[in-house]
Amino acid sequence: MRVKAGFTLVELIIGMVVFSIVLVTVSTMVVSQSRQSVAPVFQIRAAAFAQSLADEIFSKAFDEVASRSGSLARCDEAQPCTAPAALGPEPGESRATFNDVDDYHNFFQSGDNFTNSNNQPIEVNGRNLYSGYAASVSVIYDANMDGVADTSVSTAKLITIDVATPNSDVVRFALYRWNF
Repeated sequence: MRVKAGFTLVELIIGMVVFSIVLVTVSTMVVSQSRQSVAPVFQIRAAAFAQSLADEIFSKAFDEVASRSGSLARCDEAQPCTAPAALGPEPGESRATFNDVDDYHNFFQSGDNFTNSNNQPIEVNGRNLYSGYAASVSVIYDANMDGVADTSVSTAKLITIDVATPNSDVVRFALYRWNF
C-alpha cells in the first residue's frame, strides 16, 4: 500500500482562507495602533504652537486704550475699555500690527498658511510643519471665570486657543489676562 504525502487541494484552500483571515485581523490591529501612536506627536505639536501663540498674545497690552508707558492707569480708569461687541482687530490691523489681547479675537490659521508672529512660514526642510492643522482664537470678557462671556467690560479677558490636529482631535488652551 502506498502512503500519501502532501496536502489535498481542499486542505490547501482551507489553509489559505484561515491564513487570510488571520492576516486581515492582525493587519487591522497594527494599522489602528499606528494611528494611535501618532496622536501624541500631533498633540505635542499642537501644544507647542498654542504655547507660542499664547506667549505672543500675552506680550500685548490688555486693551487698545491701556497705558503702555508703565504708568498705573488702566483702561477702565483713564478711558473706557473696548466694548465686548467691538473685540477684535481694529480696521487695517494685521497680526504684525496687533497691539492688544483682543486683536486676536477670531484669529484663524489653517493648512499650509501657518506662520509665526513675523509672518514667516513655520517650515522644516521646506515643508510646513503644521500642514493639516487649524488654529483659532477667541477672546471674551470673563471676570467671574465661568467661561461665559460677560455682557459688559470687566477686569479679565478669557483667551481660548483651539488647535485641531490632522487626525481631527482638538486641543484647547484657556488663559486669562487681567487688567492690572
